[in-house]
Amino acid sequence: VSACANDVAVTTVSGNQFVSCDAHKVDVNVVSGKVHVEGACDEWEVDAVSSDVELLCTVAPTKKVQISSMYGTVRLALPDEIRGFVAETSGMFGCSITNEFGSNRYGTCALPIRMDTMRGQLMITRL
Repeated sequence: VSACANDVAVTTVSGNQFVSCDAHKVDVNVVSGKVHVEGACDEWEVDAVSSDVELLCTVAPTKKVQISSMYGTVRLALPDEIRGFVAETSGMFGCSITNEFGSNRYGTCALPIRMDTMRGQLMITRL
């Protein structure tokens, strides 16, 4: 999916997903398969059941970022010029959490970021 719109919603059952868009809000729901989402957006929501999820924010979001996958690796890449965020990350069953920005509270802006997985890896990286 490639789009420029106010709101974008993508829902699929299985298969690899590639979504590239500049929008106000993006909402992606996937049951299984690899998910790659990228672009400039104010608000991101990605929910997956059994998927690796990668979200590349080419411009710093302003409203919120929420990513979850019950089983899989979740990677959020943020641009270096992001003013700040407050990240809430949770994982179970030996989940590892990596944050290249250091603390879960970064900079002067309180952009809420929520990431979770039951089994996998959570990563916040620099773009």
